[in-house]
Order: sequence, then C-alpha cells, then structure tokens
Amino acid sequence: MIQIHDYVAVLENIKKTPITRGTTGTVVSKLSDADFLVEFSDGDGQVYDQIPLHRDNLLVLHTVEANLEVANH
Repeated sequence: MIQIHDYVAVLENIKKTPITRGTTGTVVSKLSDADFLVEFSDGDGQVYDQIPLHRDNLLVLHTVEANLEVANH
C-alpha cells in the first residue's frame, strides 16, 4: 500500500517529462485510491517536477537500518 511520504521509483518512462524508469521521488499527495502526486527533486533538494502517477507505475523503496546485525549462514 502506497502512503504519503513514501520514497518511490518510477517503473516506466513518463513522456514529455525528464522522468525515466528508475527515477526516484516522494509521494506528496493521494489523489484517489489508485493515483498519487509524486514530487521529484535534484541532489540539492530543489523540486524540478510533480507528476500524478498511477500506483501500477510506482515501486515503494525501503531503507535498511544501519545498525542491523547480519546473520551468518
């Protein structure tokens, strides 16, 4: 389930935008049960685009805590 503030990757190129497959952004608004407004920013945090995207074109990314222990197998 996609939620506001989720960090996501785009699964397809978005025509007529600089957004290509693999571009990452942040969900800033839920437009409907299936559509979300995603904000894209550069390395300095400056927003360069906001695009409504369908959930099928988004992959929620997760971070791993730095202090997790790795099990030996």
